[in-house]
Parts: sequence; structure tokens; C-alpha cells
Amino acid sequence: MVKKLDSKVLIKNHSGEFTDFHENFSGSKNKLLKEFIWEIPQDLGKGFFKKFVLGSGLEISFSNCSLKRDYQAKIEHSTPMLTFAFNISGSTITENSCLKNNFEANQNESYVHYFEDPLIGRKSMNHSLLKGISIRVSPEKFAEITGIENQNAFLSGLSLNGKNFIKSSKTSPIIQCTLSQMQNCPHKGLIKKIFLESKALELIAYKMEEFTLNPVKTSKISDKDREKIILARDLLIKDIKYPPSLLAISKAVNISHTKLERGFKKVFNCTVFEYLRKSRLEYSKSLLDEGKMTITETAFEAGFSSSSHFAASFFKYYGIRPGDYRRGK
Repeated sequence: MVKKLDSKVLIKNHSGEFTDFHENFSGSKNKLLKEFIWEIPQDLGKGFFKKFVLGSGLEISFSNCSLKRDYQAKIEHSTPMLTFAFNISGSTITENSCLKNNFEANQNESYVHYFEDPLIGRKSMNHSLLKGISIRVSPEKFAEITGIENQNAFLSGLSLNGKNFIKSSKTSPIIQCTLSQMQNCPHKGLIKKIFLESKALELIAYKMEEFTLNPVKTSKISDKDREKIILARDLLIKDIKYPPSLLAISKAVNISHTKLERGFKKVFNCTVFEYLRKSRLEYSKSLLDEGKMTITETAFEAGFSSSSHFAASFFKYYGIRPGDYRRGK
């Protein structure tokens, strides 16, 4: 029988005391979808945590917070759960008695963990934008979904002490695309439930695929080259409408064209072109949010060659057409 997931969240207030975060509940419970929203206290910053209960043993949480001070929480679940977490923006530190050392995850990193101790500590530093999505699955639900009764079976070699494990990796472009679609879900009610559940299973499948494939060993990149590649990234998106060529960028940062391409993928887990396209799409979304330009003007301002190419790319990345997105604002 699949168990129901219950949890209690305590957050540290400005006096240094841990208080029940659920007391700040200000959202609503949708009978069909079971959606919960909690706004963070004003002294902590602005934003919210949102949870969707998709059925017995499966839930998704979204975080979108701008922090004014350090965020520290104690999260206690009623039962140990398999967690798939995706940091979109900001850094988090995870604490658990099953870990020898605290675990830090940064922007555009994802991780999977399972701890026998259901009490988890979570920290984020002040003045940071914290955005992320987490999928929590009970062991019984995981066995029901996959047919694997032992949730460690597909994570061979990741165990810390027999049953507990945590494993992280850079978030791939295809996973970033799925995360964006979930953040910008245009549906409501039952359709929204089906959409989010399908995307949650899609993310679980991607992570299982990552951890079951033999990883390719790559040479480490030096700190000096890493700095050059980060500078190259800054030059790439400085003028997103008319970016410099790769040859011009490589000369500007004093690194070979080949080394730049290889190093860029190691640092940002995507090609230079993929990063530019992602940046253009995010910029175009902000322009649509402002509502001052037409779709065609937005497309050219963000560097796309045509409005049709922009519309197709936007739909593929966000799962919604730019016109529908703007009308829904």
C-alpha cells in the first residue's frame, strides 16, 4: 500500500528560534489538484513555496524566493522519501544525520537523495534568489512507478552506508527545458494535475538515465581557464541581439577556439550556442512580461531571425506559444 506523505516545516525567525512555517499558510487547497501555497515572512524576504500533491506517495514543490537574510529550515517527513531536487537559481545546503558532511548544491545543479532519517536541514544564504523544483516519492510509489522494489537498485554504487545516498550533477539542457515548462504551466484543474505529473515522471526518467549510464570521464579544467570561460560567457550575452563571434570571444579572453568550446560545455553543461539560445529565450520572456512590444518586435530584439523561428523555439522551451503566454499575463 502506498503511504501518504506528510511533512512539518520549521523555519528560523529573526530571533533565532524555529517556528512552524505552516502557520504562514496563505494560499488555498484546490480540491481537484491539492495545491498549497505558503508565503515567506516579510522579514525573510519576498516569495513563496508551493506544493502540489499529485496522489498518494507523490508530490512536487516549487520555491521562488528573494531572500533578505539567511534562510534556515528543519523539514521532517512522516516517512523517508526519495527526493529529486533541481536548483534553478541560488544555492542550498542540505544537512542530515546520515551525511558525514553537509551537502551544497548550486545554481543549475540537480541531485537525488534518500535518507533513512526523515529530518532534513536546509540552508540558503541571504540576498539570493532561490528558485527550484523538488519531486518527492515514497519508496512504495517508486516501486509502483518503476517496478523496482529497491529504490537503490538503479543507483548502484551511490550508497553512503548501505541504504542512504545523495548524488548530484549539472542540470542538462533537456532537464532545464522540462523545468521551464513546469514553471510556466498554462493549464488548470485536472489538466494541470496530469501535466505536472507527466513532467515529474519525465524528470525522474532523465535522472534515472543519467545515473544508470556509465559516466564519461573528462579532464578537469583549471581555475585560470574557468575564469576565462566565465568571462567569455559574459561577453557572449552582453549584446544578446548582436553577439560577437566565437573567434572574437576566444581572442578577447586569450583562449583557443577549441578550448573555449570544450571548456564551455564543462563549466555550463551546454554548448555556447545552447547557452545563447537559452539566454535569448529568457530575455524574450522578460520582454513579454513587460508587454511593451509586439511578438515580432520581441523576436528581433532578442536576436531571433524571424518571428516564426522565435515562436517555435519559445514553445519548445516553455511549452506555451509566446502569444498565449502574453495573453495569460
